Order: sequence, then C-alpha cells, then structure tokens
Amino acid sequence: MTEAHEKQLSNLMHDLESKDNDEIGKGGKSQQLNPEETSDASQAEKKRQKSQRKKSRQKEAEKQRELQIEEENANAGPSLKDLEQKRMDELYLAPRGLRIIDISADGHCLYRAVAYQLGGENDFWKVSESIAIVSR
Repeated sequence: MTEAHEKQLSNLMHDLESKDNDEIGKGGKSQQLNPEETSDASQAEKKRQKSQRKKSRQKEAEKQRELQIEEENANAGPSLKDLEQKRMDELYLAPRGLRIIDISADGHCLYRAVAYQLGGENDFWKVSESIAIVSR
C-alpha cells in the first residue's frame, strides 16, 4: 500500500512540475505547491466566500425589511405623534407665537436649547462655559 501511495505522489509531483514548466514557457510564474497548503488555502477561500455570501444575504434582507417598513409607514397615514403635535400647535403654540424645535440629542441638548432661545443655535459651547463658571 505504501508503494502505491509513493507512486501516486511521484506521479502527482511529476504532473505539477510539468505544469509549472508549461506555465514558465507561457510566461507564468513557477511555484512549488504543497498539497496541504493548497487544501488549507482552498478551505480558507471557501470560508471567506461563504462568509461574503452570508453577509450579502443579510444586507439584502435588511434592505428588504427597510423598504417594507417605509412602505407600511407611507400607507399608514399620519402617526399619532404627528397628529398630537399638529393639534398642540393649533390650540396652544400658534396663538402665542410659539413653535416646537427639534434639538439633536447628543449630550449637549440642554445647552443647545438654551443657546437657541438666546438666539445663537451654534453657540452652545459659550452657554456651557458660562454655566460651568457660574456653578463653580
């Protein structure tokens, strides 16, 4: 049995050498191929490809989900929040000359709101510094 294996290995190596010689004649690179390295490399490549396919399927599923949500929201009409804000605006805010402003919730929202009321939307750092000086 070991003779058969040795014979198969020698035939394989001979085939690889002849293939390398053919590639050299065609301007290709000559590489010594180790059967273990090629199988490991091909397995790693298969894993990478499988991972990429899985990620692409997940991305596609997420896109489909987002499109479905957008479609449902478009078909649902105005939300309860929108209706409530519209009603508050009509009854309470507009008669007093007031309106609701969205302030980004980034950890500086209190300073941004105060700065907006003082007339400088982007001057929240000045408000923050002033409050820090006063509170010392």
